[in-house]
Amino acid sequence: MGALSSSSPLILRSILRRPPPSAAATTHLSSSFLRIFKTTPFISILTPPPLPISRTSLIPRSLSTSTPSAISAGEETETDVLPEIEIDDKPSVETDDPVDARISSAHKELMSKLKSMSVKEKKELGSYANSLGKKLKSQQVGKSGVTDSVAIALVETLEANELLKLKIHNNCPGELDDVVSRLEEATGSIVVGRIGRTVIIYRPSLTKLKAEEKKKQAMKVFLKRRAAFRNSYQGRTQSRGESATPSNRSRVYRRS
Repeated sequence: MGALSSSSPLILRSILRRPPPSAAATTHLSSSFLRIFKTTPFISILTPPPLPISRTSLIPRSLSTSTPSAISAGEETETDVLPEIEIDDKPSVETDDPVDARISSAHKELMSKLKSMSVKEKKELGSYANSLGKKLKSQQVGKSGVTDSVAIALVETLEANELLKLKIHNNCPGELDDVVSRLEEATGSIVVGRIGRTVIIYRPSLTKLKAEEKKKQAMKVFLKRRAAFRNSYQGRTQSRGESATPSNRSRVYRRS
């Protein structure tokens, strides 16, 4: 350790006493370094371009071959199943029930024959209405006169009852004959009885015609069923009588 400590100042002195390198040497070193740098090839690291990611690359190999065929089959089935729809602008015509059509035609015929009703028929209807007593519906026409609302209410009552008693008050505007004719025109009815300012009007009812037709149809069904039951009952009794006659004969033969 003492030898190293004594020799260290000598080494420093020898280093410091060395002359600095000349400029020619430094230029030579720099030129040689540049020559080496130029002669060495430039190595560039090129990054590969990104690969395009497709939907099929994400599908497993086991399914990649079957999915296109399945998709194409699905497309074919869709194209085969969906037919071409033709839009028809013509409205659909609903066929009415023949029974209802017959009833409506009968009602129209009655309404057309209403004005040509004879005096005898009117009297018969008037007497029938009077015989009903309190069962006959009655309404009144006051100072408002024969308005649309009054006419609608009267038509509803006539549709349910066909006969209606009306009392026309003195404060009703217009003459009595004019009011009566206005009532007939507004309600489509006809006067079949008149006592003073009280009139009885008649109008055929479509609902009653339908109810009567239903009763007739029900009666026809009942008669058919009763006739079929009678025929079956008679057939049973005859078969029982025929089956009983041989035994009776055998009994008579045995007794003899």
